[in-house]
Amino acid sequence: MYERIDGERDYQDKHCAEENFDVDKRAISSHILTLELYLDKCKQVWGRTSNAKPDPTMDVMRKVAAIAVRCLEEWGCPERRILGADVDADVDANVDVDANKTG
Repeated sequence: MYERIDGERDYQDKHCAEENFDVDKRAISSHILTLELYLDKCKQVWGRTSNAKPDPTMDVMRKVAAIAVRCLEEWGCPERRILGADVDADVDANVDVDANKTG
């Protein structure tokens, strides 16, 4: 599975070079928006072909996984930390949402 995601990453890198995307590091927001776009595509494909074999939804899901990997490659991948029983609360506690607000 990881080899296929790596293959998708190679394809993305080649495609970006061919399209003259000369960007060394994209904004995290760009990755998030691209993930949302492809997750929407994934839902649409799944809705039209949920009984197909092989399921074409998984082609789009591979792209989603590779986009997420690209973001982690560019911005780093923190180790999983489990501070308590409620992992989501621990993550939320470490994010200062007010720090990004303006005005």
